[in-house]
Amino acid sequence: LALAGRNTTIVLPSRNLERIALDVWSLPRVRVRYMPNGVNCARFAVPPRAHKDGDERIVIGTVASLRREKNIARLIRAFAATAGGRKPGALELMIVGDGAERPALEELAGKLDMADHVRFVGQTSQPEKWLPQMDIFALSSDTEQMPLSLLEAMAAGLGVVATDVGDVSQMVCEANRAYIVPVRDEDFVGALARLIDDRRAQISLGQANEKKAREAFDEDIMAARYAEIIG
Repeated sequence: LALAGRNTTIVLPSRNLERIALDVWSLPRVRVRYMPNGVNCARFAVPPRAHKDGDERIVIGTVASLRREKNIARLIRAFAATAGGRKPGALELMIVGDGAERPALEELAGKLDMADHVRFVGQTSQPEKWLPQMDIFALSSDTEQMPLSLLEAMAAGLGVVATDVGDVSQMVCEANRAYIVPVRDEDFVGALARLIDDRRAQISLGQANEKKAREAFDEDIMAARYAEIIG
């Protein structure tokens, strides 16, 4: 930033960073452009998970690097709290990703008697393979800007439970904002339980999120915006 010329346009992928540029860096508005990330929505446009042969199991999933700031431990604790009192096998937690926190997270799942219900998939270059196996996408991070994993989940037609970090609440469809909560475990547990118990909302939110992803966050839209800046 210090090397940027006075006429340089600063392109930022989140509203949070835009506010920092204007309020902290004191850059003039004319030099700052908000440019949301984009994903290949067609890549994730796959049929949602079908509940066949009386399978009423709800799969909560996330796609994340297993680092401390992602706070997957919060998600595991919330899952355990929500699973309590339900019939065995009613819920499954799918964690797609890998990282330094994995051993501690596996240990936590065991301590909470959830080892048989928490599935660690590992690292993948094909999130579109795993997202359709989920009913709900969960993001439990302590900090984010504009997470691509959330855009991919939206493009895959999933309803979302998430902490209110970065641009998350602005990214999801308006109705889904009721499930975007403060960064507190008890709020996260409550939102997760509400969406688990509302199959109709899972479907309607997923459809609305998929529509918003196509209309606002497709990579072709992002490319056109950059082309406009470059001129």
